[in-house]
Amino acid sequence: MNSEVNTNDGRLDCVVKTPPHIYVVEFKLNKSADPRPKVLVGVNFSSEAKTVEEWKSEGL
Repeated sequence: MNSEVNTNDGRLDCVVKTPPHIYVVEFKLNKSADPRPKVLVGVNFSSEAKTVEEWKSEGL
């Protein structure tokens, strides 16, 4: 488990990696969760070709 993981747009509160899953957790204090739909996107960049080699997306 990693907490306060830095990204290019801020920090993720918590990331938990298990063999079959990755959990990204955002904690709120005195606020409601954002009701908008969530979309997961995974992107693999090729360092040799300097392009996107593969990507996958999945709605929650």
